Amino acid sequence: MRVTMSKQIYQYLANHLVYVHHQKLKVIKSYSYDYDAYTSMLKYMNNYIGHLEHIIDNAIISQEASEPPIMIFGSTAVISWNDVQTECGIVLPNGGYLTRRLPGAQIFTAGSPDAQALLFKKVGDKVTLQAFGGSGRIDRIIYDSIFEQEQYAPEIERFAV
Repeated sequence: MRVTMSKQIYQYLANHLVYVHHQKLKVIKSYSYDYDAYTSMLKYMNNYIGHLEHIIDNAIISQEASEPPIMIFGSTAVISWNDVQTECGIVLPNGGYLTRRLPGAQIFTAGSPDAQALLFKKVGDKVTLQAFGGSGRIDRIIYDSIFEQEQYAPEIERFAV
């Protein structure tokens, strides 16, 4: 998958990848009570990281690109369902928050069927969500912060591309 993005979005995604790498152990430890759940979540996190690495490695940098190109952990999609718009976000499996969450927004935990339906989708893609019992189109993607600001702020500068 080749995705066109701005340099700023590229840097955001690179920093996001570093953050998810750092959080992976914490996420999978929360599944340690059950071997099958643990190995399943480890595979899920590794697949997410691998997919995101592939997108970053094959990114097309463009000055004209300004909007976030794909749904990732910590992003929100503005979706049109018939003539109604709603926001749906994805947080990490072991919790998290979206700082930009609006009243009425649906938040899906990574690994859930609806989060899986949204993950790595692009603006204009059609998406079917169980929570709404139907399909809609992604009108816009917003990158929010799933990061704990006091922990993540130094990493932004340290790992900037």
